[in-house]
Amino acid sequence: RLPDKGEDINRNGVLDLATAFEVVADAGTANVDFRLNTSTNDDIGLQLSTANGGVLNATVGEILLVNGTDVVEANSFLENNQAGLRLAGVTGTINADIVGNLFDRPTATGAGILINTTDVDVTANILRNTISGGPAASFGIGGEVNGGNSLFTIGDGTDDNANLITGNGDAGIGLI
Repeated sequence: RLPDKGEDINRNGVLDLATAFEVVADAGTANVDFRLNTSTNDDIGLQLSTANGGVLNATVGEILLVNGTDVVEANSFLENNQAGLRLAGVTGTINADIVGNLFDRPTATGAGILINTTDVDVTANILRNTISGGPAASFGIGGEVNGGNSLFTIGDGTDDNANLITGNGDAGIGLI
């Protein structure tokens, strides 16, 4: 189920601001294809997270080949105040293909793709995305990875799969 805007998602007595879409793998396996969605003016556009050793396999946007022609089935994450896409969790595994999406934050302060994990094994292929921000925007791709194993492929050295990361107030890519 998707949380309502202003719902107390974590039951801490504070109404959480909007996370437009959230997928959690809690002690199990979740497979998700997320395409052709738009999130505008939410705190977090899409959150993918694990807990209790869960495994999350996600495709976020994709370039499909239809009759020999590339067709973009992508998402638009616009003016998100915390992140367009957030990979998060404590223990577990996240495998994500993040391909061909638009993360546009000309006035918002959030990150394009935010990664905050503890003891999570993360594999992320980040290809063909446009990640743009204004002077108040945080980094394009970044966050904090504590423990676990991480493999990030950001572009693959070819022009065809390059990401465009531009205009962010902070680093284009910044991982701790």
